[in-house]
Amino acid sequence: MPERAGTDDGRLFEYPFDFEAYIQERMKEIDDWDERRFAKTVLLDGLLRVMRVTEEKYRRLEERVYSEIENEISRYAIQSTVISRGDYDPTNTTLFPICMDDLAPPAPDLASVLETAGQGDACPLETRYFRCDAAACRRLGERAVFRGSIQTDQGSCPARFRLTRARRYRDALSHLYDLFLYNAIPWTTVNSCYLDKFFDLSLEAVEEEPGPDAKWLGFQVDLEEWEQFAQPDQIPLWNLEEISFSSKDFVMPCIDSRDYEHELPIAEFGEENGYLVERNTEITGIRREPGRILLRSPSETFENWVGYRVVPGPSTHSLRYADPVVSNRKKQTFLSSCINHLGGRLHTRADLFRRVEELEIQEYIRVKGFSLLDADADCPPLDDMNWFAKDELFPLDKRRILYIEFTANDPSCYLNDAMVQFVVSQIQLDEGEYRCTGVLV
Repeated sequence: MPERAGTDDGRLFEYPFDFEAYIQERMKEIDDWDERRFAKTVLLDGLLRVMRVTEEKYRRLEERVYSEIENEISRYAIQSTVISRGDYDPTNTTLFPICMDDLAPPAPDLASVLETAGQGDACPLETRYFRCDAAACRRLGERAVFRGSIQTDQGSCPARFRLTRARRYRDALSHLYDLFLYNAIPWTTVNSCYLDKFFDLSLEAVEEEPGPDAKWLGFQVDLEEWEQFAQPDQIPLWNLEEISFSSKDFVMPCIDSRDYEHELPIAEFGEENGYLVERNTEITGIRREPGRILLRSPSETFENWVGYRVVPGPSTHSLRYADPVVSNRKKQTFLSSCINHLGGRLHTRADLFRRVEELEIQEYIRVKGFSLLDADADCPPLDDMNWFAKDELFPLDKRRILYIEFTANDPSCYLNDAMVQFVVSQIQLDEGEYRCTGVLV
């Protein structure tokens, strides 16, 4: 429910006023007890009851207005966090692994590792999370190759290792974007401040190949200045769960006499959640109605169609889930709900600040100001969290620059500059005529 104007108790007045206490105080000024009894009957039993009925009707009207313009997109807010693999709680119904294979990664096979070394599809030996800021991660990606060795039962072999951003998490984010488009759900930038800090470590080359009968024992790599930030056995979680569903016994034929309408049974999964249907060649249309999703298909029956449940409510922190949950949820206010409902956009300073303040970033950063610069102005590079949704129609380098300045609440927090990326990426979606960038000052 959007945040409301006025008092917290929803009274008719903009300030708290207790009519009953006021009437009781005023009646004490009546000396005649009979008149006081009569006043109590008229005021407390009559006027006060009218006031309460009026307040209740006003509250119901207010609820109706807010419910009509409530933003349905809030059901599809994506939340994420990072935990140690051994701390994963399978009974937690709000946070799930982005990749289920992370729970039991396969042991490296020496033959496969050597065969794919240096190739684009090289087998990752390990995935490491780097607890450092986005600038350090950018330098890490540019450095890429590190020296080390592999250990076998026949001895140690000098080797070179390569670090690349974990492809499976980037693929999962790109797939989520395609799901939103396929299901006709407006896309909102996902805060990938955790996902962008996962790097796959793979073998680039060995200087001396081990014998054909050698067995893999392990490896060592010198990550230089980044060693202090590297954490193995970390996995990311988000509030997206894969589900499967099958057709019911009764289906409704469409008017064209060729297709059928199948109902996705969302009641058993929770009607308060958001739902995405996996792309399927057998599905020719998706329609949402209160309490159900109707899928149009020429198939009369089906089984194990794939969908995804988005749990929008506050995520539950299980034991040892220490890192905070980040989200792309927007704080709903009456003004923002009206603007989203009507589809308008106010190109003003106040509206820009409002859109930034709607994002859940106040714990980390706050907007300080902004300025418009010429297209050829020298601005610091900033990675776009919507890298998979580039605007190829109009080149970015020809647009004027919307330069946003931020301040950090805690300068020591390693997520600050990633939060700047998140905000600027979302503003870039809204402000297509500008090239948006930002900086911490």
